[in-house]
Amino acid sequence: MSSASPVRHGPALHPIATVLLPFTAAFFLQELYRVAGAVMAPRLVAGFSLDAREIGLLTSVYFLTFAAMQLPSGLLLDRFGPRRVLAALLSIGILGALVFATATGFGALLLGRAMLGLAGSACLMASFTAAALWFPRERLVLVNGAILALGSLGGLLATVPMEWLLGVVDWRWVWVGMAAMTCGVIVGLLRVAPERTASTAVGSGWAGYGEILRMPLFWRIAPASTLTQGTWLAYQGLWAGAWLADVAGLGQQAVAAHLLLMICAAVPGYLLFGLMAERLQRIGVSARQTFIAGQIAFLAAQTVILALPERATWLAWAAFGLLGTAGGLGFPILTQASPQHLAGRANSALNLTLFAGAFALQFGIGWMIGAWPREGSGSYPDGAHWWTLLVQTGLQALALCWFFLAPRVLPRS
Repeated sequence: MSSASPVRHGPALHPIATVLLPFTAAFFLQELYRVAGAVMAPRLVAGFSLDAREIGLLTSVYFLTFAAMQLPSGLLLDRFGPRRVLAALLSIGILGALVFATATGFGALLLGRAMLGLAGSACLMASFTAAALWFPRERLVLVNGAILALGSLGGLLATVPMEWLLGVVDWRWVWVGMAAMTCGVIVGLLRVAPERTASTAVGSGWAGYGEILRMPLFWRIAPASTLTQGTWLAYQGLWAGAWLADVAGLGQQAVAAHLLLMICAAVPGYLLFGLMAERLQRIGVSARQTFIAGQIAFLAAQTVILALPERATWLAWAAFGLLGTAGGLGFPILTQASPQHLAGRANSALNLTLFAGAFALQFGIGWMIGAWPREGSGSYPDGAHWWTLLVQTGLQALALCWFFLAPRVLPRS
């Protein structure tokens, strides 16, 4: 890879207006696409006669295509810059939303959802790349945290506000509206965001990924980060709603309110763990230790949900939303231990395992729940949900032990 700095057109206005806002708007869309399936799931199940395995596949295929684009999008971002790459990928999102809106069968729904995964695949990495290009290095922790927190509001919009909107208009028109929103974000990127005019050489692009994959740390941290974030994404995006309806016996509005609370808790969660890790490092507490503490706290929240499935649902699922963001600390830990010129590839590689794991978990949860016969009401028995969540927590505990028991391969700072 060339060591020369890329040539760019500097932002004519403040980078908050020209960089942070348009790229965060794209990440906002990604989160809206991802979480909308949870609130729409009951209507899709009823309208297309889907079972747990089909709805699990439908919502999780987003993660599959998202993960498949991680490594190629990392190379494209390095070569062509975040503005052009993101605008091109979001164009696929317009088509995906329209395919979903006009679907007459499961196959069209699946295709539309897969296209939305492709569209959202580079939103966060493009935002981080743009921040690195046009913000001072010393402000990147704060800027990246702001991108995560503000972009997560897209998931918030997909909860109670989405449920209210679905009571006014048909779900198909909601997707037409999302296609229009995507058009607006693309126009904003092309008209406002600055452009890097000279491409950097790809050089050892794919070989650089090989170097990351040969790092012992990668294979220690990837399972823990992936299982935490994957479980968090899978339940926030679909299965928490099914648990709250089938196990806790809540109605659709109450379920949507709980999902809203989870998203609201996640927004400060991103900032909390980032700021906490930064401040604690100043007094000698490593990011690794903060990561482990966050993982343990997330396991504790899930244990409470398992022990008291019908009680304290507001507090338990708020804690689930807040503490599940701890898995995001895997990114700075891996970056600290990686060569500087491979930091972007390290993030993309970890993001690939995260969303591939989210696909496997979301589909696997549906497959496991679907192994139980439905009850007369059409819901699945409590035991189906309980045993499935227990398996998830067991896998997370094993992955955390795998990370914890290998201190010699982990970064010291």
